[in-house]
Amino acid sequence: NHASLAKTKAMKAYEDSFFMQCNMYRNKNIDTHFEFYMDVFYPTTKSDLDNSCKVVLDVLQHKVKAIKNDNKCVAIHLRKFTDKSNPRIEFYIKPA
Repeated sequence: NHASLAKTKAMKAYEDSFFMQCNMYRNKNIDTHFEFYMDVFYPTTKSDLDNSCKVVLDVLQHKVKAIKNDNKCVAIHLRKFTDKSNPRIEFYIKPA
């Protein structure tokens, strides 16, 4: 049974929204080693930081086509913040 592998409607909506906002990196297909920097602004302190990183890298690879493969990532720099009024993710990719 692979039902647990299916994306939720909320996750699909998040990916679609992320794609629409990701103009800077869309179809760049970065194929060199890179460092990934990400600040996550949650509405509360309850969320786990590590879960957001995997989702964002997967969307950057498979949907946005910003990177060819996330195995080219040599460093990940994550920071967690709280912003109840404007939850968001800010990130950039730096050549290694």
